[in-house]
This record gives sequence, C-alpha cells and structure tokens, in this order.
Amino acid sequence: MIDRRIDLLERLPWLKRLLKSRAFQPALTLVTLAGFTLAVLTGLLGTPAGSRNFATIFVWIVWWALLIMLLVPIFGRLWCTVCPIPVPGEWLQRRGIIGRAPGPLRTLRSAGRAA
Repeated sequence: MIDRRIDLLERLPWLKRLLKSRAFQPALTLVTLAGFTLAVLTGLLGTPAGSRNFATIFVWIVWWALLIMLLVPIFGRLWCTVCPIPVPGEWLQRRGIIGRAPGPLRTLRSAGRAA
C-alpha cells in the first residue's frame, strides 16, 4: 500500500514559520477579543430589538451555526486556542502579551503574602 500523506509543514516552510511564531496565537486572540468586545458592547448599548441587534444575530445565528457545523466537527479544539475570555487576565498576570515580564507571576496568593 502506498503512503499518500502530505506534510504541509515540510511543503510550505512559510506555514511552519507562521505556526511556530510566538506572535501568531496572540494575534488570532486579539482578533477574537475585538469581536467578543464588539458583541458585548452592541448587546449592552445597541437597540433592544433582537432582530436588529448585532450581538443577538451574531451569537444566536452566526456563532452557533459555525460552532455546530464547522468548529466542533472539523476544527476540534481550535476555539480553545483563540478563546478571548481568559486572555485579559492572563496577559495582566504575565505582564505581557507575547512574552513574559521578568520576575514572578502575580497571583492572588502572592498578593496576599505581600500585604
């Protein structure tokens, strides 16, 4: 039997460099964080008419359809890689977006000892 697997990272060196870049995942997360912020703000400040509110339409029609038809069956846990919900807290704790600032991480436990 002939092995017909194709290694995309070997065939496309630019893809390998992109995926190994430290800035790739934070860049994707920034995009999802912007969309998440837009959805929350339009939900809070937008029109109360659900059929004309971006947050309602995006979350209940577009997002759930994408989640059910594409993200879960095809891409698996890709969403976990770029989920914007824990990101602001993680960036504040590390004191950086791509790298980590020198010194220990700041946590509630370490803040309690300092007081």
